[in-house]
Amino acid sequence: MALIEMNGIYKVYHPGEENEVRALNGVSLQIHRGEFVAVLGTSGSGKSTMMNIMGCLDVPTAGEYLLGGTNVKELSDNQLSRVRSLAIGFIFQGYNLIKDLTALENVELPLIYRNIGKSRRRKMAQEALAAVGLSGRLHHRPSEMSGGQQQRVAIARAISTAPPIVMADEPTGNLDTASSIEIMELLGELNRQGTTVILITHDIETAEYASRIIELRDGRIIRDHLQQRPAGEEAGA
Repeated sequence: MALIEMNGIYKVYHPGEENEVRALNGVSLQIHRGEFVAVLGTSGSGKSTMMNIMGCLDVPTAGEYLLGGTNVKELSDNQLSRVRSLAIGFIFQGYNLIKDLTALENVELPLIYRNIGKSRRRKMAQEALAAVGLSGRLHHRPSEMSGGQQQRVAIARAISTAPPIVMADEPTGNLDTASSIEIMELLGELNRQGTTVILITHDIETAEYASRIIELRDGRIIRDHLQQRPAGEEAGA
């Protein structure tokens, strides 16, 4: 059974109007557990809309979306919130860190919302930050860290609950080349540990870290192919 299955997905803005926009135009695909998939496309191709639907942040206009075999349309708002909290870790281009909180506090914050006790969430946050190489930056605020370090904090926050899926939307968009390589290698290591990674990017070199590339244009899949080498190997070289 596929972890993610999209069958004839449409996302239409202003349906029936003169300026109707089909952000997704009949997309069908399957993603299995343990895959590292890059969704590649230029601005306006529909890639972020696809991620929002896969991440249960938005709903399709038409079509069927199954997550772990469950039809997402049948879930209540509370159930959808639980799916987003437990099953999916999100990483965004802009880091989305709270500037007045330390790295440790930023990672702890979503754990507070899940009603996890103080000592346990502190341990979970520390372990997540250690996993991304930031044990020495626990008490630094975002302004005291580089862009690459801030993105690693965002990754730690996304993986603190060990979700089976991590979705990364242009995670290297604000980073220099060296920091971008570090972040992509981190995502590759997460994947090797068993996490399903879905990467949204406009950059072919970044996409080549994935083991599978799905290319979108005008809301349609125009290419879906497997890489010939393991994820991350010599990528970006």
